[in-house]
Amino acid sequence: MQKTSLKRKLTATGVALIAGILYCSWPLEYVVNPTVTSHHGLASELGSPGQPYWWLFNLLDIISSLLILGVAFMLWRIVKIKKQWFKVAVMSYALFAILTIVDALLPLHCLPSTGQCGPLIDDPLIVAHGVASIGAGFVLFISTLAVWRLCQTANLKRFKPLMYAVLAGWALFGVSSLIFLFVKGPGYLAQHYFITFCSLWVALVPFMILRAHTQPNFSFASLRSKN
Repeated sequence: MQKTSLKRKLTATGVALIAGILYCSWPLEYVVNPTVTSHHGLASELGSPGQPYWWLFNLLDIISSLLILGVAFMLWRIVKIKKQWFKVAVMSYALFAILTIVDALLPLHCLPSTGQCGPLIDDPLIVAHGVASIGAGFVLFISTLAVWRLCQTANLKRFKPLMYAVLAGWALFGVSSLIFLFVKGPGYLAQHYFITFCSLWVALVPFMILRAHTQPNFSFASLRSKN
């Protein structure tokens, strides 16, 4: 029984690692689409129909998202006692995958970096793509807060620096995005950083959740008393 449980945990962690690697596909642009790179275009432009290997970037997003959904399902089966913050962490993790799939299935049909797109408000497809993309980032941030609360409840002192680093990573992206919203600059670099950061977190989520779950002094029942 213990061997089966350990195998499931290792499988969930390994699949999440693969999903994180596949999700971080933007470095491929330097090989397959240097034009978007030279225009400092957003990563979403790589998946725009008509661009070289546009289907590959969307396919990688979909595959990585399906793997994330698989990890969420495995976590749900592994953890028997499911309390508030565990549910929030796993459900937001899964919702990130669903919104990423929607984002990939609604690719941009123009390149904003080259001025080909008209007013965004007049283009429902771009609006839907943007809403799905922003929503995916938001729910992944929610998963970070939920896992942070799990680690606090489990008293995982050794992982405090890691969680503070993750939260600092979110703060850095927020500040940089806010700056580039008002000041013209390399906003594409902020997006590349964000995708890489999300990939790392996607790979870490099951490890952190399972580590909190197996902590000797940890009890999911204690979550209610601390809320």
